[in-house]
Amino acid sequence: MDYELRIVVEKVAISSQEVIKRDTITSYAVQCPTSIGELGLRHTEQIALLRKVQDILLAEQALLLDSGIPVCPSCGNTLKKNGYKTSNFHAIFSDHTVRIQTYHCSHPDCRWHNTPTITAVPAEPLIIQVDGGHIPIQEKDKRSFEALAAIVYRPEQLQAVDRHHCQIMEKTCVISAVDDQLQTIKAYAINAAKKQGLSQETQVTALADGAQNCWSVVAAIQPECATLECILDWFHIAQKFQQVKNALGEAFALSLESAKGSVTKRLLSSCCSKG
Repeated sequence: MDYELRIVVEKVAISSQEVIKRDTITSYAVQCPTSIGELGLRHTEQIALLRKVQDILLAEQALLLDSGIPVCPSCGNTLKKNGYKTSNFHAIFSDHTVRIQTYHCSHPDCRWHNTPTITAVPAEPLIIQVDGGHIPIQEKDKRSFEALAAIVYRPEQLQAVDRHHCQIMEKTCVISAVDDQLQTIKAYAINAAKKQGLSQETQVTALADGAQNCWSVVAAIQPECATLECILDWFHIAQKFQQVKNALGEAFALSLESAKGSVTKRLLSSCCSKG
């Protein structure tokens, strides 16, 4: 017997458990896989499924958005619905357009109008860290593939553990291994930053390991913010100091340690003391 799996979203009345609305997102034929590539859903299929679920949820939430104002704040007359306005919504893995009900004053001589909306709390400073790595695979004649990851957080979410370490209490993380000239990871990084409050007034501090692809991802943030300060991360700074120390010998060791300490203080000032 042949089967298919259906992914369904139901809108259910809480009190009676009556199904008010049912949306079939998609269906999948259940067949015997002939290769590992046919097991489960591929990355693009997962994102497409998530996007469809998000669209349904956003549509229901948009219906609940209210002006929050019972009467016109200008003249005191009642408010009337005035069509819809579309608004872009950037999730971490997908972009959406939300239809939002608008309102205007019922008095013909009053021009007051309003569109309810929800925006992220703007962040003055943000920190983004970008790194890459190679993941081993079992395919014949292939040793690994590269993945890039970005972490975005507000400086006030850094909590000191000891004199030399901090932990991030809240952050947004994204990762991509799609070989598309970094377009996917750049889009993910921008959306992650926007979720953390990125705006044209935000001062962004970026840390990466010096690889060109990582700095390319960081550079994608620049048009979206006020300033972008790029810093080589501490691990690779320490590597550079060690290389110079090995080249110059012990005669310059004390001076190099002093310079290394100054860099440490600057990094901690940039990342742990903001906010």
